Amino acid sequence: MQYRLAGGDTRIHNHSKEKRIMKKTLAIVLAASAVLGGCVVAPYDNNPPPRAQRDRDRDGVPNRVDRDRDGDGVPNRYDRAPNNPNR
Repeated sequence: MQYRLAGGDTRIHNHSKEKRIMKKTLAIVLAASAVLGGCVVAPYDNNPPPRAQRDRDRDGVPNRVDRDRDGDGVPNRYDRAPNNPNR
């Protein structure tokens, strides 16, 4: 399409060039959204861990092998209530 500007300058409007630019821009936006889509944090999973992995006092040692699983400072073998840190 040819058109004349106010100053007498004649230019040819190239739609195919604009389409190529739009396609490149769309490709970049889609690629960026795909990359960033993997970065979305999943909501917290409220399901408790399996029994073998539970850690009552959150010291990093599973309850099965923790010598003080409630974290009250009294070893389980001497603790009257080894699952209750308040006793």
